[in-house]
Amino acid sequence: APERPRVVAFAGLVLGIATLVRPQALLLVPFMGILHGVARARSDGTTGLVAWPRGSAIGIAIAAGATLLPVLPWTARNCRVMDGCALVSTNGGWNLAIGAFPRATGRFETLRAGDGCPVVRGQVDQDRCWMRAGVQWIKEDPVRWLGLVPKKLGYTFDHESFPVGYLGE
Repeated sequence: APERPRVVAFAGLVLGIATLVRPQALLLVPFMGILHGVARARSDGTTGLVAWPRGSAIGIAIAAGATLLPVLPWTARNCRVMDGCALVSTNGGWNLAIGAFPRATGRFETLRAGDGCPVVRGQVDQDRCWMRAGVQWIKEDPVRWLGLVPKKLGYTFDHESFPVGYLGE
């Protein structure tokens, strides 16, 4: 019954817990809200594009609030013990840079200080530096960055592309 606010709130809590494991889970919040709006419009017997946007906005607000409940204590911890505040994780900039820097091949490549962030003082500072560098590299050559997508997906999902790693596991 995705039209019920408490169902969306519960799903948001589950999504918040999932976010602590995989921060990308946050990207699902708007879709949960849209699902709520569509289901609510159907349960009310209304149809058409005008019927679901209001319910979707309410659903997004409910889902976002519930998702943040389990995340906020971790965020508060990050603010207290790190060199800056980070919502959940400090590897988003690093990952973006790995996929965008000039030596990027689609596989994991170790970033070095000489690649763009020679002076950083902590994890949050490092992540923000790599985020800026990654965005800059994408702006400089978006076609190259997009052209690496098939290789990235292949390295991620083609188990035979890295067999030694699987033997190690």
